[in-house]
Amino acid sequence: MPGTKSKGLNITGRWEKVKDQSELDCYSKQLDLLQIGGIQKATAVKLMNGINIEHSADGMRTEYKVDKVPFFKHCEEFRLGRETVMGRRDKKSGQQRAFLREVPEGLQIDIQLEQPFPGRIVETFSCPEDGILKIASVTAVDGREQHCIQMYRKAG
Repeated sequence: MPGTKSKGLNITGRWEKVKDQSELDCYSKQLDLLQIGGIQKATAVKLMNGINIEHSADGMRTEYKVDKVPFFKHCEEFRLGRETVMGRRDKKSGQQRAFLREVPEGLQIDIQLEQPFPGRIVETFSCPEDGILKIASVTAVDGREQHCIQMYRKAG
């Protein structure tokens, strides 16, 4: 997807996590809500340090980067204003349904995780300043919620 702007926001690029500005403790609690543990949780918390984004007027594609495990890539594609069905990002059985929309802050992805482990993840992507990406997320499972903010700096 070419990097065209959607309402002035263009988040196309490689983004590196700014760990000292990211809420790693609450991210770990989000993974707990999703019943993700062991090596998968350790990898997500300690090694998932970047995201590549292709953003266009039609939607966006994300690819999460895992340090020291270059063969691991998790990609998701979202279409603006349309539901997209894909395998779950947590790699559990079942599917997720995602809807990408524009919001005043930027872009928002609403993910419904289907059975056998249902839940919901809402991520809002914004750029509070040039070269900085903020992803504010809410994970909800069984009536419990965990909010989290992850900060990224544009690479290169």
